[in-house]
Order: sequence, then structure tokens, then C-alpha cells
Amino acid sequence: MSNKSIISILSIIIFIGLSGCASIAEKDIQELEITTTPESCSITVTDKNGENIYQGKTPFRQTLSKAEGYFTGQIYNIHIEKGGCRPADLVVKSKNNLWYVFGNTANAFIPGWIGVDAKTHAMYELSSSKIHVRLVCSDEDGFPGVVKKEVLEK
Repeated sequence: MSNKSIISILSIIIFIGLSGCASIAEKDIQELEITTTPESCSITVTDKNGENIYQGKTPFRQTLSKAEGYFTGQIYNIHIEKGGCRPADLVVKSKNNLWYVFGNTANAFIPGWIGVDAKTHAMYELSSSKIHVRLVCSDEDGFPGVVKKEVLEK
């Protein structure tokens, strides 16, 4: 086997090994979209440290960081409310993405496991990227203290 063939084969192996790295395929941020029924509900989004990320009205669409630090995923607490409706509380967490888990495992790419992907925060993805919340309002069945409409009509 010639030196040129050996160099070509090694180059291909290195390229395949690096291709499993989540840092190549993913970013350290992800867009989160939250819509509600009814529309224009008050929404507050805080991170795991309790810092206010957003406070306003729905619909909410913002790009958020997927990690807080080295090997530390982010957690977002979301509170949605509107007068006359039950409030809703949600939690969106970071989890390891498939590029990080399977890409680095298949290629035995140790630097990707413990260094590159953890440092660039590309190892994570948010548990949800699009969420629709339907609040239960006081004029609907199932709201505390509301008698079913059919009973009132009889």
C-alpha cells in the first residue's frame, strides 16, 4: 500500500470521527415558541437561577441558551396566566441531544464527550421547542365552582 493511500484512508477515518461531534451539527442556542389559548396571556420565563429572561404577553418566541455552563444544562420555568383562567406552570429542561450521545459513541470520540461538546454547550437540546398551552377559563366546564352547563339548562 502506498503512502498516498494510507494518508487518504487516515484522512477519511479522522473526518468520519469528527463528524459525530455535536459541535459541528448543533448550536449552543435553540428557539422556543409558546402559544396560548386564549391569546395575549401574561407570561414570565425565568432560568434555573431565578433570573427573569422574559416578561410579557403570548405568543412568546425567543432564542434561549441550552446550557448554563460546563456539563450544566439549563432549566426554564414558565408561568402563564390570564384573568378569569387557571394559571399554568411549565418547565423546559435541557437534555443530551442525539448528536452528542450517538455521534460521539459511534466514533469513540473521547474529546467530543468530555471536552468539545461540553465546552461549546452543543451537547444539549431543550426538551420542547414548540408548546401550545390551553388555559381553562371560568366560563368553561371543569373550572372550580362552575356547575356544568347542561345541569343549568334542565
